[in-house]
Amino acid sequence: MESTFIYIRKIVAGKSQAVRYLGYAAGEIALIIVGILLAVQINDWNDAKKYRSECLNSILKLKLDIDEAVANVHRSIERMEEWSS
Repeated sequence: MESTFIYIRKIVAGKSQAVRYLGYAAGEIALIIVGILLAVQINDWNDAKKYRSECLNSILKLKLDIDEAVANVHRSIERMEEWSS
C-alpha cells in the first residue's frame, strides 16, 4: 500500500506545470501555518511560565510583609506591657 503523499505526488506529477506549482505553493503555505501555530503555542507557554513566576514572587513578598507586620505587633505589645508595669 502506497503512502498518501506518494499517491498525491504521482497525481500532481502528471498534471501541467501550473498545477504542480499550485500544489507546491499549497504545501509551503501549510508549512508556514504550522510554523506560526507552533511559535504562538511556545509564546503562550512562555507567558504562562512568566505569570506563574510573578504570582509566586508576589505571594512570597506578601508573606514577608505579613511576617514583618506580625513582628511589629508583637514588639508593640511588649512595649505596651513594659509601659503599663
